Amino acid sequence: MPLPLSIHQRSPSQKWQLQYVAQNPASSLNAFYSVRALLRRPLRLSDPTLSAEQCEQRVISVMSQVGLEAHLLTRKPSQLSGGQQQRVALARALITRPDVLLCDEVTSALDGPTRMGLVLLLQQLQQQQGIALLMVTHDLTLPVQLGGLLMVIEHGRVVEQGRVSELLTRPTHSVTSRLISAAQLIEETTR
Repeated sequence: MPLPLSIHQRSPSQKWQLQYVAQNPASSLNAFYSVRALLRRPLRLSDPTLSAEQCEQRVISVMSQVGLEAHLLTRKPSQLSGGQQQRVALARALITRPDVLLCDEVTSALDGPTRMGLVLLLQQLQQQQGIALLMVTHDLTLPVQLGGLLMVIEHGRVVEQGRVSELLTRPTHSVTSRLISAAQLIEETTR
């Protein structure tokens, strides 16, 4: 069944099928809430029938799933590293068990090892849970690592689309070619 574009036309269960993970987790996580409260809120809204014990079990489970220890549940976002904040934002999106994750530049502010850990986690989510990832990124290494389909957008218009492997080896649009060249230049200068 297609998902209606307007959230007001969606059934209660449909409202939680697509979740968003923002580029800047510090701005998307309420600074006044503990990590536990940040995770419990969408869970309680998505399934009010869950008991407090069931909620706590899901919170601890999703923390483990994203590689965070339970002792961080009492902390506020400002008491976490950038990588931990990004994982909390991901946990908040995952706690409702969505079918689709919309990730907006989720690796852009992360250091190399933290970025790689998040990419591996996203790959696991794809493979183990069948979650569809819709990634917004300027980093062409991300679609290479995650595979699938790639859309190149310029000024709000799709200018080229296809399998990642095909587009990156045989681009047909000048924008795609320029993106590939820029990525190669960045890679060469950072070696």
